[in-house]
Amino acid sequence: MFFCVCPDAAGRLWVSAGDEDLFVREHEGFKRVLPVVHGVKTILADKAGRIWVGTKSGLYFDDNESSNNFKPYEGIGRHDVRALSEDGHGNLWAGAEDGTLFHIAGDKITTFHTSDTNAPHAIWSLLAEEDGTVWVGTFRGGLLRFRDGKFTSFSINEGLPDNIICQILPDGAGNLWISSHQGIFRVAKSALNDFARGDIKFVPCTVYGRSDGLPSLECSGGYQPAAWRGQDGRLWFTTVKGEVSVQPGEIHPDLLPPPVVIEGVVVDGKSLDATSKALEKPAPAGIIYDRDRKFLEAAPGKHQFEFHYTGLSLVSSERVQFRYRLEGADADWVDAATRRSVQYPLLPAGTYQFRVIACNSDRVWNETGDSLTLKILPHFYETLWFHVLAGLFAVGLVAGAVRYSVTRRLHLKMEQLARQQAVERERARIAKDIHDDLGANLTLIAVLGDLAKQEKAVERIEKMASTARQAVKSLDEIVWAVNPRNDTLAHLIDYTGQFAVDYLRATGVRCLLDLPEQAPQREISTAVRHNVFLVVKEALQNIVKHAHATEVWLRVNVTSQGLRIVIEDNGGGFDRVPEDALADGLRNMRQRMNELGGECRIQSRIGVGTEIVVELPWPAG
Repeated sequence: MFFCVCPDAAGRLWVSAGDEDLFVREHEGFKRVLPVVHGVKTILADKAGRIWVGTKSGLYFDDNESSNNFKPYEGIGRHDVRALSEDGHGNLWAGAEDGTLFHIAGDKITTFHTSDTNAPHAIWSLLAEEDGTVWVGTFRGGLLRFRDGKFTSFSINEGLPDNIICQILPDGAGNLWISSHQGIFRVAKSALNDFARGDIKFVPCTVYGRSDGLPSLECSGGYQPAAWRGQDGRLWFTTVKGEVSVQPGEIHPDLLPPPVVIEGVVVDGKSLDATSKALEKPAPAGIIYDRDRKFLEAAPGKHQFEFHYTGLSLVSSERVQFRYRLEGADADWVDAATRRSVQYPLLPAGTYQFRVIACNSDRVWNETGDSLTLKILPHFYETLWFHVLAGLFAVGLVAGAVRYSVTRRLHLKMEQLARQQAVERERARIAKDIHDDLGANLTLIAVLGDLAKQEKAVERIEKMASTARQAVKSLDEIVWAVNPRNDTLAHLIDYTGQFAVDYLRATGVRCLLDLPEQAPQREISTAVRHNVFLVVKEALQNIVKHAHATEVWLRVNVTSQGLRIVIEDNGGGFDRVPEDALADGLRNMRQRMNELGGECRIQSRIGVGTEIVVELPWPAG
């Protein structure tokens, strides 16, 4: 029994026979090669005249004219070598049972693994081409393309008829002829390359089976060579029931596209005949079916639709392939291969069109195909008028909510303004009463004290007059701070400058002012105005008590970022703040500015003087 046969350039015939031993026929008969080469799976005679033999225990070769000098090829190890092929550069490719692919170039061996999984597929056939591409046929792993160090896989999922690849032959016209356990099929190398680049998602194949003359769909595999391309271009393949041959140039494509028809529709498990009125059945409740118009209408609700279709071909009708699309649900055509039905469960309400097209075994497409219009009626809450009313109601509801929110916010704002106006009126009344009543009385006390002093009264009367004058000044500050009419930047600058001049004049210190000619129109809250004034006042009092200065400069600068006040003296200065009232005053100044979000910086040098910088940024917005 022969397993594989390979002729060489010297006219010898090498075979694997018997117990898979290597035999050679040189003249009249076959003789066993000695020493025995056992477990022979594949034989190759290369262009240099060497004979390569792949066995279950490794790779053997013979590089001279003698047929008794076979020796193992080092570097392959004891791999079960199943396929051999020579490329255009004279290099050898070997495929093993464990899915390992070897590249042998002189003394250099490179190993590639066809799969990263723990269950690799055996390599059954190889075809190395001139452009560096290696086609790899596997057992249950489909066809592989190896190029530039990368494998691309083609299987049933990509359009091949089978995942068992027995033999691979080129026809010289850009096609591969491949035998499998599901017949022999032809595929264009350009289509395989297009798929590898991602240009197409399905590989078109032409499959030949029993109707084309094959005695069996199962071709021989596991031994190579088991297929051959003759000098006349004829391709020979072996099957489990004998050999077959084909002349690719004599194969003419079938240019007649197959007619396509939708045979029937199943709605919720109930069949509707689509082709014959003689078999007409009453439609289920809620279903209206018009065969002539190819129109199907379903009542509102969730339904399951199943479309049955077929294509007619006088040649290999079982290999007619289909594409379908439900316009309105499918974004693109769906490749159904040879499947002749499709289900669509739970379609939403709407109008759809089911279309199906088909091609014959030579990939000639009927682009017109057949179609059926499907309309699923909506529930009342799915209709356009309901959505419009619901949208108007939602808009009205949102508008009402917005109006209520805006109105409420406006009312709250008005209430807040009313309370603020009431507080300001009360502040104005208090300031007026203090000024008119208490201020007048204190002024009267001061006048009486002055009169008593002129009449040479006792020292207590003089103390009373001084205290009254001081109280009048304090009262004036309080009235200024309380009165809401003074809540402006201009009032703050004018009052602070006037206070500094009056206060320092009474102590004999010269006061120099650098104030804006016209302050910007800006409102300042009572708390801010009062605290800034108290910081300036505290600084002036510290100068008078501790600095022994003769001159003080008060500079006010207003920018778009904030207010900057500089108080500078020519006093004695200090290098560190003593632990006395001065330290408390400086601490209070910093604390007040921090509470306002501002800053108070103090710089002093002994013998030069002290500079106090007060900065207040304007609030954001």
